[in-house]
Amino acid sequence: MKKLISFLAMSFCALTVNAQATHNMKITFQDGNTVVYGMENVKTVEFVEKEDPSAKETYTIAGVEYPMPEAVDLGLPSGTKWASMNIGAKGVYEIGGYYGWADPTGELTSNSYCWLDTSINGPWTSDLFGGTNPPKDISGTDLDLSTRKLGKEWRMPSPSDFRELNENCTFIKYEKYYEVIGPNGASIILPISGQWCFSKSDSFGNPLEYYKFVLVMDYTPCFWTSTRSFDDSSLEYDAEYNYPAADYTHVCEDKFWGMVNGICDSYYRNAMMPIRAIKK
Repeated sequence: MKKLISFLAMSFCALTVNAQATHNMKITFQDGNTVVYGMENVKTVEFVEKEDPSAKETYTIAGVEYPMPEAVDLGLPSGTKWASMNIGAKGVYEIGGYYGWADPTGELTSNSYCWLDTSINGPWTSDLFGGTNPPKDISGTDLDLSTRKLGKEWRMPSPSDFRELNENCTFIKYEKYYEVIGPNGASIILPISGQWCFSKSDSFGNPLEYYKFVLVMDYTPCFWTSTRSFDDSSLEYDAEYNYPAADYTHVCEDKFWGMVNGICDSYYRNAMMPIRAIKK
């Protein structure tokens, strides 16, 4: 925001401080140097906010450049602002990218450590998608794609962040997206996306001959949350089988599924889903 102070106002302020002041402006810099300007040559003085050198206009994933999202203030009790579009989208109505959980590059593929086909990479014993002992919550960490690509003020939402939308916002369904309207009237668009995962049935529930990586739930917006599933006692056993899984949510009956009871759905961490960032 610019603040404009007229020559007349500045002259009045100067006279109130020192009645003997001349019509000159003396500016002293941090290094002690001074500059004197003749006030008769000054028409206006503008005070402008200092630009944030860390602010970004674009970000890049796999060599493709995308515009930074706007941080939309929905008027939520927590003050959380939601990104205007998904990561990897170039507009609010675009789905954007499908990403694995805890992939800070956004470049890992669906076949990276797939437990259904050990001929690909063997059992899941690597550091991909959070590794064999993933954090309970990756929001704002080095594993968070939102933080790595958009900046340190952005992060993945937790289940409680989605629950806050349920409790305070109105969901309106359209053919290809939902509009989520906050208490202050501002809104965000959630494109219908579904998720890519290994399944033995297609998106209509029809059985497949063998497991395939298919798009399912393509009638609703789906999103990863920042949290993993299961307790620590299951880590050692489940690591070989692509567990512990990570929590995700999707819109169902005009709300995010499971958020009312505080329970999320979960799926293998190398499934591919959209990510919507938030900012405090």
